[in-house]
Amino acid sequence: MSTTMTVQEAGRALADPTAYADEARLHEALALLRREEPVHWVEAPGYNPFWAITKHEDVLEIERNNNLFLSYPRPMLLTAELDEMQRQQREQGMELRTLVHMDDPEHKKMRAITADWFKPRSLRRLEGRIRELAKRYVDRMAELGGECDFVTDVASQFPLYVILSVLGLPESDYGRMLKLTQELFGGDDPELQRGANAEDTMAALMDFFEYFKELTASRRANPTDDLASLIANAEVDGEPLSDVHTFSYYTIVASAGHDTTSSAIAGGLHALIEASGLAGSNIGELDVGFRLGPRLNASGRMGHARDAVELFTTADGPRAREIAEHLTRQNEARRAVEQEILQQAIEMAERSGMTGPDRRAIVLAHPDWHVGVVGIVCSRLVERYSRPVILMHRHGGVCSGSGRSVPDFNLHAALAACSHLLEKFGGHDMAAGVHVRDERLDEFVEAFIAQANAALAPDDLLPRVEIDCPAAIEELTPDAVSQLERLAPFGRSNPPVRVLLPSLRVAAAPRLMGAHGKHLELQVRSHKQGFGLLRLVGWGWGERMEALDTNVPLDAVIEPKLSRWNGRVRVEAELKDAAPAAK
Repeated sequence: MSTTMTVQEAGRALADPTAYADEARLHEALALLRREEPVHWVEAPGYNPFWAITKHEDVLEIERNNNLFLSYPRPMLLTAELDEMQRQQREQGMELRTLVHMDDPEHKKMRAITADWFKPRSLRRLEGRIRELAKRYVDRMAELGGECDFVTDVASQFPLYVILSVLGLPESDYGRMLKLTQELFGGDDPELQRGANAEDTMAALMDFFEYFKELTASRRANPTDDLASLIANAEVDGEPLSDVHTFSYYTIVASAGHDTTSSAIAGGLHALIEASGLAGSNIGELDVGFRLGPRLNASGRMGHARDAVELFTTADGPRAREIAEHLTRQNEARRAVEQEILQQAIEMAERSGMTGPDRRAIVLAHPDWHVGVVGIVCSRLVERYSRPVILMHRHGGVCSGSGRSVPDFNLHAALAACSHLLEKFGGHDMAAGVHVRDERLDEFVEAFIAQANAALAPDDLLPRVEIDCPAAIEELTPDAVSQLERLAPFGRSNPPVRVLLPSLRVAAAPRLMGAHGKHLELQVRSHKQGFGLLRLVGWGWGERMEALDTNVPLDAVIEPKLSRWNGRVRVEAELKDAAPAAK
């Protein structure tokens, strides 16, 4: 590898904030140091000298040797000016003493104060509050319309507000804490700094200190069931924490996690967007639901959800891209497995008579089916056959899987009626998980189908398509469809607008789309003369092309959309249903 960078320049790059915005430069510097001088003495302008350790095995050795390599008194790289300010604070007894600054045994004792509080059992009590905050920010993105600054509007706020909820701070103080943490940890960003010198940083730190000094006094006088009270009333070796130690503990909880998590969330999302081929696009709810979401879900379905967690918590640029690309590959593997299971399930269901009017549910098990994918396939079969479906993986004498239902059939109630045949089950009206032993599978199949036959009439098995109104092609102008788009984001509780276009004429031979001809394109025009063509796209309609009589007028149910390409905007539509026109 050729380079024009010297080893000294590579070392100085590690102390240059601009290098971290130039990944090529940063990686060139790190590669050079690892190759030429993995233990390098750096002398950079504006900084006191420091050692740069760049090889992974050397870093691990340092981490293991805690008696020789210490965190205190210089645990992080700061400018010489800030180093001097910290030295003065140390002499005055006002030095920040967070867990980052400590070595054992002090570190172990201080960490033990909150160790139990951060276990899943303790944090579970906050689940409702965290879900409420998450929903608030999803709603906020929807209110902002077609675009938002994800870092400013979401990533910089949501993690901090979750942490402040854990501490037990009042929501009225969240804005103040956001400003203070940004001033303290905004680096050289002029939009976040209080000022350009160390005195300004010190002033922000003192404001931070005064806030938590008041909080400590309040929680000591009137303790509550929150983390702030635990810290305020903590003792080490039988002695209460000093004001400095208490303040330092609040600081590490309130700011360090916020700063790293907000950056990770934004970076992880950006990497996922790039891996999904959506970079530079105006991302909508369909992209989230059908391109970004499936990649995250594939992690848990095909492997372990730890990859998705790492992507949004600790992964940096290169690692985030690596994980996002891995999730894309997992999603492709999931789709291949899904298609294989779907075809097998269709054949088995039709062979078993479970797709006709006399057996109004599908219940199947197979040793080769992936337990993480069967739930998705259930949904596909419900769409296809309009009846409840349970698919299971058969292994070790037990069948384990998932079920999906239709609106007129309470899946959980039906499983409860068959509970004497099940090892366990759980879920709700529309989706459930189920476990049944091999020797009871056949009995369970018949009992469950009997429940479906009793609850569903043959007419209930007919697919339903709800429409909002009839319309004519000439009414679907770009302005009109643009107004409909303002009703977004669409989803289960707010379905897309569907309209009935009556008496359409097919203007050209239907065309198959997609790598395997899975999709269908139709060009249609109004039965009235003089109006232009409308392009309809039927996702998954490829196999229905032969059954579609294009020689007679059609009634079509569509979802109108705007297609934007090369500065041009035109109306297109997604085909949801079609039939010969009513006479």
